[in-house]
Amino acid sequence: MLDIRFIRENPEAVKENIKKKFQDTKLPLVDEVIDLDTRRRAAIAEADQLRSNRNTLSKQIGMLIGQAKKDLYKAADELQEEAGGLKAYVSVNKAVVTQSSAAIPIVPLYMSLLFKVMKEKGLHEGCIEQMYRLVHDRLCLEDVVTDENRLIRLDDYEMKPEVQDAVAGLWEQVSKDNITQLGDIEEYWQEFYEIFGFRVDGVNYEADVNIQGGIPSLS
Repeated sequence: MLDIRFIRENPEAVKENIKKKFQDTKLPLVDEVIDLDTRRRAAIAEADQLRSNRNTLSKQIGMLIGQAKKDLYKAADELQEEAGGLKAYVSVNKAVVTQSSAAIPIVPLYMSLLFKVMKEKGLHEGCIEQMYRLVHDRLCLEDVVTDENRLIRLDDYEMKPEVQDAVAGLWEQVSKDNITQLGDIEEYWQEFYEIFGFRVDGVNYEADVNIQGGIPSLS
């Protein structure tokens, strides 16, 4: 069996050998094999670049989240000091669609996969459900439960090992061609549009609107 590298580097020699065996019908196969090998190596290079980009973005996101946590801790401490007698908490919420999260690279893809997994496991929550659970199951308790970093963890469903393992498995398979099958991209877009008032049932977006209309309560 010929090594692909030899075929790639010596195509004419391979063709000449085929001719000597009176197998001219196989000559086009040499160019086909070289073309397939070229595309295979290009695909591998692209995959390596995508993995590198993902790792770089993951580090950048980690740094941004780390700085955000410091700012939140500081704000909570300042509020607690100013309020006197009240306690200020920082909550870590499940990944939800907001203007901020939508602007972070890779996060929308992660959320699409996460939504798919959490729906299948009956754990999915939107922004409203998250805030209800924050108030009802956390802040209304006599003793608010926090972790060692004084954080209220509302990402507990998201961070379940079985959820993260399932998302990680999908992450290795997902591409632009199968995102609609592996992820819930429609749910992501629905929530994204609703932030800006679009895709809301009962609203006629084709109707004329008087943009000069005043607000009665402010007149």
